[in-house]
Amino acid sequence: IEVTLRLAAMDRVSPQVVQQVEKSLKSKLSSVINEADFRSTGGVAFLVKVLNQVDRGAQKSIFDALETTNAKLVEEIRANMFTFDDVIKLDDRAMQRVLRDINKSDLALALKGAPDRLREKVFSNVSERARENLKEEIDILGPQLAKNVYTAQRKIVDVCRSLEESGEIVIAGGGGENEVIA
Repeated sequence: IEVTLRLAAMDRVSPQVVQQVEKSLKSKLSSVINEADFRSTGGVAFLVKVLNQVDRGAQKSIFDALETTNAKLVEEIRANMFTFDDVIKLDDRAMQRVLRDINKSDLALALKGAPDRLREKVFSNVSERARENLKEEIDILGPQLAKNVYTAQRKIVDVCRSLEESGEIVIAGGGGENEVIA
């Protein structure tokens, strides 16, 4: 939590300090962050990038702990992140586009731990037959390890981000140039 707070507050740092911290972080976070990310010196944008690379369990732990010490920072970070729970914000057309690229097994596993509103959003954007098959597959899955559910949810978020980067969908809520005007 202390590291998270410091990363969010950092702006400019001497190159020697960055190199020393880089060496330490490379050894500890090598599986989470690629080498190019170490060139950034910090701030909320860098923190969002780091948090987008960790599983939901770690994100939740960090947010829960930060909430008590710096609720404003948590709000700012969440405003800049796109998480599995944000899939509900997709409009129907974007949701249908995302669903075409998602492995149905991953979708069933991801929905295993999803809120009812999100499940209903997905169910309302598939055919009746696909909806029944998906519900049946979710039921057949039985209890699942949280890490497996989070991995499936991460895959769906990655598909959403990829489609947004290619311009095929717009993830609402960002305002500015991505704001949708009807």
